[in-house]
Amino acid sequence: MDQRTPPRHDSWTTDRQVRFLGELHYTRSVTRAAEAAGMSREGAYRLKRRPTAKAFAAAWDRILAAPPAALRPGHEGHGRGHEGHTAAGAAPAFHSGKGHNGHAAAEPRSTGNRVN
Repeated sequence: MDQRTPPRHDSWTTDRQVRFLGELHYTRSVTRAAEAAGMSREGAYRLKRRPTAKAFAAAWDRILAAPPAALRPGHEGHGRGHEGHTAAGAAPAFHSGKGHNGHAAAEPRSTGNRVN
């Protein structure tokens, strides 16, 4: 029987991690990504340093190591509308996996020929 404690309402849930990584992918701004996730910039860096958040940290590093989406061959812009929200069908390349304290974490997902 699984008796994990539920995540706190202000914690880095899977949804928040995915939102952060997706926004980071499009904006390359930790501050804007943290705001989009409803978290602080400092909290994002704290999560990245946790030994239990290796998948999150690796995804973050891969995003910032890759060329911006707008500069990749075959991409027209970066799939976002003028309001700063992800356009329909332009889902970031992340899925949920096990992460911090046994809770789900965002991890890069294979996207075929797309460069992450």
